[in-house]
Amino acid sequence: MLWFFLSLFGAVFTAVMQALTKKFQQKTPYLVLAAGTYTVTAAILLIASYYKGLPVILPGFYTAVIATTGINVVATILFCRALDTTDFSLVMPIMSFTPVVLTISSFFLLREAPSVKGLAGILLTVVGLYVLNLKQDAKSWLSPFQELVRHAGVRDIFIVTVLYGISSSFDKMTVQTSDIYFSSGFTYALLAIIFIVLSLISHRRDAIFSFQHAIQQYVISGILTVLVAVAINYAFLLQLSSYVLSIKRLSALFGVLIAYFFFKEKNTFQRVIGAVIMVAGTMLILFA
Repeated sequence: MLWFFLSLFGAVFTAVMQALTKKFQQKTPYLVLAAGTYTVTAAILLIASYYKGLPVILPGFYTAVIATTGINVVATILFCRALDTTDFSLVMPIMSFTPVVLTISSFFLLREAPSVKGLAGILLTVVGLYVLNLKQDAKSWLSPFQELVRHAGVRDIFIVTVLYGISSSFDKMTVQTSDIYFSSGFTYALLAIIFIVLSLISHRRDAIFSFQHAIQQYVISGILTVLVAVAINYAFLLQLSSYVLSIKRLSALFGVLIAYFFFKEKNTFQRVIGAVIMVAGTMLILFA
């Protein structure tokens, strides 16, 4: 049961982090924000690991770190590129299928196989998430997938979905071969270096200015990222990665609640239906 509450904790803070990121991006370029956030995150996690006691690094750690770092760099760039050209309402439904990809990748990379009830719960959670994020005036329930043929940005998001589903398996491998702090700390350190370089190449003078004037944003985003990383990493050690990520995807549900209460966005019957389906899927996973 502890894994469930850790995953739920990760979902809540993921929703908060996404809401703040949306606000921060209005003033700070995404690449710069990512570089600053990853730097703060890496620093906190590596310091925590040092004081806790650096872990014994088991075989496979560096391979998994390199794999997840490379995948996340490509996925982040594709995601940013897609957001510049694609309606957000088309992005989120496609992203809903990450747990399905993870279920497949974790079977081959981690030898994890959910039970029949657990698999049903994962699928229900994905369907609920899809309904929750589907554009209200969509002509068809399959509109986001129909756009795969016509829209390059949607194809990028589909690739991102597959990449994130694979990288999550490697994330768990880094935890299993080190500990919950050092694994993410080392990975975020590499990501920070890469995104600092990308920021300087892409934004040059703007990047230097932003680095100096958005420190508060980096600290807030970094602390939230640390909370999510530690909670999810601990949950990875206790339960199947596909179950953990499915519960973490409840962040979309919490995101709707945040949008309703804090940004005064209207709630709809469709979103309520999606939420109910997600909760039903969550219960199946919990008692699988």
